[in-house]
Amino acid sequence: MTKRNYPVAEAAERLDVSCHSIYSWIKPYANPVPVSAHTDLQQDEIRQLKAELRWVTEE
Repeated sequence: MTKRNYPVAEAAERLDVSCHSIYSWIKPYANPVPVSAHTDLQQDEIRQLKAELRWVTEE
């Protein structure tokens, strides 16, 4: 099923493309990408750098 609950075969027919094309378009977006650990590490680094900047600026 598509986002608007059309059967894939019907959507493919309406768009004049193959069902395979529809599935290949849906697949990357079907599962949301989880927030990676890199984001947490980057946030930690940003906090550390801001603290260091405050310390250096106060000196």
